[in-house]
Amino acid sequence: MRPILFLAAVASLVAAAPSAADACSPPICWAGSFTPANGATVPANLPAMYWRPLSGYGASTADPSKVVLASAAAPSTPLPFTTTQLPDGAYLIVPKQPLTPGTAYVLTDQSTCGSSTTPLGPTATFQVAAAAPLPTSLGALAEGANLVGPLEVASAGGSCSAEVEAHQIRIDLQPTSETIAWRDALHFETLVDGEVWRAAATIGAVVPPGTSWRGRGVDLVYRVCKTSDDAVSEGLAAGPHEVVMRATLPGSSTVVSSSSLTVELACASDGPPVDEGGASGGCGAGRPRSSGWLLLGALAAAIGLRRRTARRCE
Repeated sequence: MRPILFLAAVASLVAAAPSAADACSPPICWAGSFTPANGATVPANLPAMYWRPLSGYGASTADPSKVVLASAAAPSTPLPFTTTQLPDGAYLIVPKQPLTPGTAYVLTDQSTCGSSTTPLGPTATFQVAAAAPLPTSLGALAEGANLVGPLEVASAGGSCSAEVEAHQIRIDLQPTSETIAWRDALHFETLVDGEVWRAAATIGAVVPPGTSWRGRGVDLVYRVCKTSDDAVSEGLAAGPHEVVMRATLPGSSTVVSSSSLTVELACASDGPPVDEGGASGGCGAGRPRSSGWLLLGALAAAIGLRRRTARRCE
C-alpha cells in the first residue's frame, strides 16, 4: 500500500516544486481544532477536551492562556482548567470543576496569525449529557456504497487535487450502544491491513482530530483506475483488504476497536474476477471466494504474470 499524501507533507512538497507553490500555496495559518467539536454532545464524565493549536508559518507558539472555557449562558465568565501538552503538540484541557449535565459550554481559542490582531483559532459550542460508562468495544464495520466513478484526491503535481476514476468503497461504523454516547469525544482512525489509512481530497486539507477525510466513524478506501495526473497516489493495491476502525478517548487509556471487514478493490485493467470453480462475475456476483482467488494466483504465477486479480467493477 502506498501511503496517501496528506497535510504533514505539504511543506516539503511545496519546497520541492516551485511551480506547485504558485498553483497550490498553503495558507499562512491553519485554525486548529477542538474535540469535542462544534455541535457535539459528550457525557459529563468526559476525561478531557483536546485542543490542536493554530499552526502554520505565521502562527506563534501555542499559548493555553488564550483558550477560554465558559458556559454558553455566561460566556464572559471563564471557567478554570488545567492543560497538559501531548507529544504531538496538542493539549489536554481538564476543567477544575465537573461538567454539568444539561449545560452547553463554549471553547474558544483566541490565538492570532501573523500580524493580524483578529483571533483565528477555533470556537466550539458543545452540549453535556449525563455521565456514561466508558466504551469497551467499538462496534461492527459495514460496507457502504461500492462503485467505480469520479473521485477527488490529493495531488502533489501543483494543483492540490485531481479528479480520478477510482473503485471506491465506503466504510461505515455501526457503533455499540455504549459507543454512541462517546462518539463525539472519540478519536477514530482506520487501519487497512494493519497500517493506518489516511486519504485527503486535497493536499491542503485539514482533517479535524479523530476524523477521516469523510467524517467521524466513517471512511472511504479506493484504488485509482484512471488518471491523467501521475502525482496522485494509486490508493490501495488490487485485491482483498482487511479494514478495522480503532478509537481512543483523549485523557484516558481507553482504546477500542471494531470488528474487521474484508473489502475487495480492483479496476478493469487488473483482470477478470474469478469465483469458485473459475466462473466470472461482476460487482453483483458477490464476493470472490478464497479458493477461486488462490487458484487464479497459482495459474498467474505459473505463466509468469505479475499482476494481482480481484473482483472487477465496471
